[in-house]
Amino acid sequence: MGDAADRRMAAVATRLIAPPRLIEHGGLTVLRDDLIEGGTKVRVAPALLASNDEWVFAGPAQGYAQLALAIACQAAGKRAVFFTAQRNHPLPLTAQAMGHGLRVIQVPYGRISNVQAKARAYCAATGASFIGLGLLLPGMEAALTELAASLPIDPAEVWVTAGSGTLARACAAAWPAAAINAVQIGMKPTLPPGCRHFIAPEPFSRPAQHPPPVPSATYYDAKAWRFARALAHRSPRTLFWNVGA
Repeated sequence: MGDAADRRMAAVATRLIAPPRLIEHGGLTVLRDDLIEGGTKVRVAPALLASNDEWVFAGPAQGYAQLALAIACQAAGKRAVFFTAQRNHPLPLTAQAMGHGLRVIQVPYGRISNVQAKARAYCAATGASFIGLGLLLPGMEAALTELAASLPIDPAEVWVTAGSGTLARACAAAWPAAAINAVQIGMKPTLPPGCRHFIAPEPFSRPAQHPPPVPSATYYDAKAWRFARALAHRSPRTLFWNVGA
């Protein structure tokens, strides 16, 4: 299948996803992308996969990117491979992603540097494309910026979880006048200038202690809710971006 046909198929798959839903919870506006399997990045990722037939991501088994990649590749007719640290049993997210065709390669002595090195070596040997942390596909940040700008809200304040910081940067580009707040959940993210930076108290491998009142990725977005609940201005123009569940 050619690139143009791939892009058309991916565009059709993306259009079949329900439009973003904004709901009021506790005086804040919550973007409910927990309502679509795979979350926010599934909205834009299929159209970004045309340049290769196989895409490789390396990251923690608790990460949500594995599921988003699996669903996006399935929609675009591509192959998805996930390198992660070896464990006795797959976590529920990994098992769910495997149901969408994800191939999982477990790496003994799975520090993230070793896992990524193995994934890069695989790509060098096979011609597959390596994806950076944050599911940073070519064009991902620009696509998320376009998605944010298309939402029916002009937020004064935005709360996001920051893994790599991609979503925080996209929100800052889409809404330059908004106050961007990012809650770090693991490694230090690359955040936009002026972004307020918080750090979740839970270790990365532990679930959120104070999740939001909507389904939320327990190792990711759910960890930002305690900060938004305590520090955000109660206003319909305060947006909490719930990427997935």
